[in-house]
Amino acid sequence: MSERFDLYGARSTGLADVAGRVAASVGGTAHLHDSLYRGQYYVVALEGAEDVTIQRNDVDGIREPGFPDWPILVYVDGATDAVTATLGALPGLTLLRSEI
Repeated sequence: MSERFDLYGARSTGLADVAGRVAASVGGTAHLHDSLYRGQYYVVALEGAEDVTIQRNDVDGIREPGFPDWPILVYVDGATDAVTATLGALPGLTLLRSEI
């Protein structure tokens, strides 16, 4: 089975708010991280292979190609059908890209 990678965008500029809503919707906890490259970002670890990262769409002045107008991005590595359906129904999130 191939792994799916989903990218969502949020128009909200509140990183903690988006992370909290994403975590609550998938039944996880958002953990704050800080890096020199990404700045502050959140990770929600889920059962199985999924990993959800919520970050600002501006890393050292570089924005996600094709989606420069979305201030917050949500990356889902190893997305399951259930997680994709849940996040797809979450108000304020828009599925921008899904790759297998």
